[in-house]
Amino acid sequence: MLAPYDLTGVTVTADAPPTRRGDARFLVETKKAHYALTVKRNQKASYERLRALPWQKATARFYDRSTGHGRRETRVTQALTVPDLGVDFPHAAQVARIREDHQVAAGDRGPAPFCA
Repeated sequence: MLAPYDLTGVTVTADAPPTRRGDARFLVETKKAHYALTVKRNQKASYERLRALPWQKATARFYDRSTGHGRRETRVTQALTVPDLGVDFPHAAQVARIREDHQVAAGDRGPAPFCA
């Protein structure tokens, strides 16, 4: 799909299904691009390896709290540099984790819808 495009220096983002080693190699080695790929729970082995990283040691952190659409949302983003962590994925330099918490705001009668 991306073969005909000049992606030199471009960061390609992709949702969970294309999170494969071959795709990462193709982007970096052939297209000279960067990547940000998502790993979700349905990719059990990869998800568990990333989940087991020492997130408590993450020095790059961002917190965001907001209220809207009848709910309170809290997002926490953390990043770790990959060398010395044993992350076995082609050309990976960093890993990031985004955690979200949705709570129904006071006075709202229904559950907050799931947003992705």
